[in-house]
Amino acid sequence: MLVVSATYSILYGVVEFVTQHELVMKDGVLFCIPKGLEKYLSRNLYGVFLFPHVCLSCLGLYILPCNYQYEYALLSDPTSVSRATLIRNIAIASVGSMFAGVLSLFAARTARARPVEYYKDLLSDDWMTEGDSTYMITMDARDLSTKLYFGLAGALSSGFVLAAMYYVFKIRTFLHQNQKKSNKTKRLEDQFTRVVIIQGFNTFFFAFIPLSVVSLGTLTHIRLEIMGLLVMIPLSWLPVANGLYTLLAIRKYREYFLRMLGRNKIEDEKKMVATVTGNAKGSEENEEEEEIEQSHSQSN
Repeated sequence: MLVVSATYSILYGVVEFVTQHELVMKDGVLFCIPKGLEKYLSRNLYGVFLFPHVCLSCLGLYILPCNYQYEYALLSDPTSVSRATLIRNIAIASVGSMFAGVLSLFAARTARARPVEYYKDLLSDDWMTEGDSTYMITMDARDLSTKLYFGLAGALSSGFVLAAMYYVFKIRTFLHQNQKKSNKTKRLEDQFTRVVIIQGFNTFFFAFIPLSVVSLGTLTHIRLEIMGLLVMIPLSWLPVANGLYTLLAIRKYREYFLRMLGRNKIEDEKKMVATVTGNAKGSEENEEEEEIEQSHSQSN
C-alpha cells in the first residue's frame, strides 16, 4: 500500500508539473489555462494532457475507500485477502477515474466547436498572460456533455466518499472490539487508526471539497473568477499532505525515510568520532599516569 501511495503521488506530481492548469470559472464556463510544458506543444494534444489531469485528480479520491476495504479485510480476516485483492480495488478506482476523464474529453470537445475568440472575450486581460495567443481548454455548462461530466463525476465522488466513511467506521469498530492486547499491538493499532483518519481528512479537504467547488461553481454559473485558482491550491497539495502526515504518524516509515537520507551513515560517523575521541582521551590519561609514576620513582 505504501508503494501504491508513493507511485500515485509521483505520477500526480509529474502530470501537474507538465500541465500546471490554472482554473478560471466565469458565467458557467470552466477555463483550464495550461502554464506548464503543455502550452508549448500542439494544441490538438489537449486530450493527451486533460485526460491524465482529470483522471489522477479523481483517483486521489476514488482510491481511498478501495484501500480502506483492503485494510479492513486484512484486519478482520487476513486469510481471505491477498495482493490480488488490492490490485482489484485499485482497478475499480482506476476505472472510475478514467470514466471521469473520458467525460471531461467529451465536454472539452463540445466547447471546442465554438470559436476561441468567443471564450477569450469572456476573460479579463489579467488571465490572458500571452495575449490573444493564450492557450486554454474550456468546458461550457450550457452543453449537455459538460452537465453530464460534472453531474456524474460528482455523484461518483460522493459515492466513493460515503464508502470511505463506511470502512473507516468498520475499521475503528473492529480495532476497539478486543481489549486484551499487548501494549505494542495497541500502539501499532493507534498509529494505523491515525493514518486512516488523517488520510480521510486530507482527501476530504484537499480533493473532495475542491472538486465539488469546481463542479458546483461551473454548473451554477458562479461569477467569482479567482475561485478556480483557490481550488487548485489545496488540490495540488494532496500528495504532500498524505506523505507528510503519514511520516509523522508512523515511526517505521520515519525510520525508513531517514535511512534513505543516510541517517545510519551519520550515526556511524558519530560513533566513530566518539570512539576515536575516547581512545585519544584514554591514551592521554595513560601518559599522565606514566609521568606521575616516573616522578615518584625519581623522588624515591
